[in-house]
Amino acid sequence: MGRYKWSPTTSKTVEGSAALTISVVAFAWVLRVCGLVEEFSVSEYDSATMTQCIDVAGSDHAVRDDYWAWVGAGGDVRTER
Repeated sequence: MGRYKWSPTTSKTVEGSAALTISVVAFAWVLRVCGLVEEFSVSEYDSATMTQCIDVAGSDHAVRDDYWAWVGAGGDVRTER
């Protein structure tokens, strides 16, 4: 259904990956708010979830390389403790 594919060789879309990331992070946050899980850094969880969604997007290494280049360029959103 998505318009923008990660690469010409995969059926996975950027919109699908974004939707998966948002739904997983939102559900985890709801569990946290309800007190069913311990507190956690939402930004770290979001980064880890986004990384997994990109990994699932396909075996297109160019997608992963672009993501890690972004992280290396300062896109890392982890917070200091």
